[in-house]
Amino acid sequence: PGSDPFRSLAEQVAQLAPGGSTLQTVDELTARFAGRDDGLSSALGAYMAQDPGAVLIVVDQFEELFTQTGVGQWRQIAARFAANLAHAAADPASPVKIVLTLRADFVATALSVDGLAQLLQDNQLLLGSLTGDKLRDAIVQPAEKVGAFFEKGLVDTIVDDVDTEPGA
Repeated sequence: PGSDPFRSLAEQVAQLAPGGSTLQTVDELTARFAGRDDGLSSALGAYMAQDPGAVLIVVDQFEELFTQTGVGQWRQIAARFAANLAHAAADPASPVKIVLTLRADFVATALSVDGLAQLLQDNQLLLGSLTGDKLRDAIVQPAEKVGAFFEKGLVDTIVDDVDTEPGA
């Protein structure tokens, strides 16, 4: 989400707009998301009316809502952002699916935000840290898929450095 989560979301959704993303479209969507709980769902509905399909929204590092949006504002911004996501995904038949990643040390903060607790409580999957071979695979396999390789011993060094660290 960064320091302006509504704009970050608007920049992505604007790509679905007829004629593509423009500065005016991004500005209008930013204001819409910040001002309305149904801003995201209504924008997606309008943009996808002619060509319906599935939409996957991935919000990585969701904790940025709490750390980068400004002291005194984060709770209100997080609540409105969560309301937009919740409204878009409220209907089980909706083509909109949302994936959030959130560090475990921010779960209590997330649960304190109006509307966010309801969104998270029945829709979560907890993942533990990667260790050993799983960590090695997470490092090596993406590189192999694009034909890249690591200097001899580098993967062992990376695994040794982070294997026992929280969130590895």
